[in-house]
Amino acid sequence: MKIKSVIVLSVLLGGLIFGVGCGTKKPAGFPNLVPCNVSVTKGGKPIDKTVLTLVPVSNGGEWISSGLTNSGGIAEISTILSSYSSKGVPEGEFKVFLSRPIEIDLKVSQEDVINMSVAEHEKLKKETDRLTEEARVIPEKLESIVTTPAKITVTEGKTSYKIELNDY
Repeated sequence: MKIKSVIVLSVLLGGLIFGVGCGTKKPAGFPNLVPCNVSVTKGGKPIDKTVLTLVPVSNGGEWISSGLTNSGGIAEISTILSSYSSKGVPEGEFKVFLSRPIEIDLKVSQEDVINMSVAEHEKLKKETDRLTEEARVIPEKLESIVTTPAKITVTEGKTSYKIELNDY
């Protein structure tokens, strides 16, 4: 049985990805944007399937900026407000938090799980927790806007930023 940890932001990102270029009129209050790509690496190797969300350190609006890393570990960040989305990010300082699915493969069928005793369930939970921690790519502190130390300052003229996970 495969277990995936799916982060709630995936829903938001899906709206952001599918909202780009839909022809919706730019809403009042939508900020001016500059291009922004963020690469995510671990030990210099690109990390894919990672959702990055940028939250302004100060003076935030109703919009949100986010992106998903590709196989090269690069996320092109877009900003969304209501149903309008556009590539880029407003200038400013942002806290960055990341999420990535954690996949583990348990050699247990669904039927076996249903028929387990309480003690067997407890043993399975411990094993699941251990395997989940081993499979974790993103340091846990980067998975929360409250605990993330990762920041970038987006400015006109600078389009590429890098987050090396081993720095955290």
